[in-house]
Amino acid sequence: MTSHATSSPADGDGASHRPTDTSAPLDLRTAGSGGDFAIDIVVHPACIPPGGTGQARVKTKPGVGLAFMVAYTDSDVAGPWTIEGTSDPAGGYAWTFVLGLDAPEGSAEVLVGATDWEAGDGATGRSPFRVARAC
Repeated sequence: MTSHATSSPADGDGASHRPTDTSAPLDLRTAGSGGDFAIDIVVHPACIPPGGTGQARVKTKPGVGLAFMVAYTDSDVAGPWTIEGTSDPAGGYAWTFVLGLDAPEGSAEVLVGATDWEAGDGATGRSPFRVARAC
């Protein structure tokens, strides 16, 4: 499959390893969860042009490993899973990503997978956004 999104460099290794500010309210309008524990995710902005930057904010169980993927639901194209980091002590994390210039326009979503290796459980979540040249 072709990838149309990359992690935004934050510390030189191509990934954005920044826990989110968990003191700020999280918009849970698009929250969804599946698995052994709660995981909420929202993508900002709601519309991103090809080549544009977005951020997925996650609120979940503290200390779990997180992986992300951008999927383009109108074209059945998805990027590879990007293993990012660990949720902070309050369960927050922010993943910044950049869409490729060739990202297909239409509906898309960020998928997140979380794993608690010590407890042997996990969860998944997703948040929709739109790809359009004119947002």
